Order: sequence, then structure tokens, then C-alpha cells
Amino acid sequence: MEITEPEKIIKSGQEQAVASWMNYLNQVRLDRLRETLRKEELNLNEVMSTISETLKTISRDIVNNGKGRGSQYGMHGFIAEIAECDMGNAREQIEGKAPIYEWINDNGPEDLRRGATLIQQKFVNSGGYLSLQSIRMHLKDYPDFPDKGGIYQIPEDHYEKIKWLLSISEQEANKMSTSADDFSLKQWREVHNFLKVEIFRWIK
Repeated sequence: MEITEPEKIIKSGQEQAVASWMNYLNQVRLDRLRETLRKEELNLNEVMSTISETLKTISRDIVNNGKGRGSQYGMHGFIAEIAECDMGNAREQIEGKAPIYEWINDNGPEDLRRGATLIQQKFVNSGGYLSLQSIRMHLKDYPDFPDKGGIYQIPEDHYEKIKWLLSISEQEANKMSTSADDFSLKQWREVHNFLKVEIFRWIK
């Protein structure tokens, strides 16, 4: 069946309309991609600036030409504070969000704030107490810290050891070494006593 001239004109017009619409959609996609890349570049620049300032602060205010704030035993704690703060903010900035962490830096009850959450970091390896003894000492000075919404942060390896020790029954624990540094009976008692004395008093 032969296509008439009007039908050819209509078909050609339809094809041109479809082609124009496809070109428009492609242009919209390209414009959106350019805008996304532009925003990501701005976000990345903010992140790099945050990281650069973090390194400067660590060098100037904490390491301090080898003098070391907090001495050789406490310096790592201050570095952890500012690193947690600024790396947390960098994660927000890479997504185009506003920073949410604030480094308090006043030797008060909290080291950081994340929005309304107060954070005290305890990264202490000495004595094999898995940072719990330091938390206990902090609670002695600031007993209402948890009631105000405060939380404690400890190293991940300490947290994993604590979870493991909590999974061990008293009968199994009594078979553990009394002298080994890792997973010893002493650590098992430390973890369980800490929870009984310090944690249960907040549970209403």
C-alpha cells in the first residue's frame, strides 16, 4: 500500500519531534551531570580543606614540635579526638551536608559533640582494662554524664574483646588464664564487674 504525501509529511514530523525530544532529554541529562560533577568538586574541595586543617592542628597544637600535648602516653588520645571530629565532618561534606561534629578541646566532660550527643573518647591500652577503667574514672568525676545523653567511644578492638568476654559464662571464665594479657580471667571479671556496678545503675 503506497503512502500518500500527507502521510509522509506526518511521519516525518513525528520522527523529527521524537528526535528533538531525545536531544532535549540528552541535554537535560548532560546538564544535570555537569551540575552534579560541579557540586562534587566543590564538596571534595571542602573535604580536602578540612583534612588539611586537621593535619595542621595536629602538628601545631598536639604534636607541637615534639613536645606533645598529653605527653607520649596521652598524645594519641588528642589526635584521636580531632581525627574523629574532622573525619566525621569530611564524610558529611563529601555528600554536600553541613559538618555535624564539634571538637570541644576544653578538658571538660565531653571531647566532642555530634549534634546534641556528647562524646567522651577513651583509648587506653595500659593495664589490659580495655578502656573501662578510664571510663570508670570519668564517671567518678562526671556521674551525670550518661544522664545528659553522653556516650563513650572506645577502640574497636577493645569493643570486640568486651563483646567476646561478655559471651563467656562464669564457668568457662574460671578455666581461663589468670596471667595472660589477652582474654584473661582478670579481663572477664573487669568487664562483668564494670557492667554490674556502672551500667545497671542507669537502667530504670
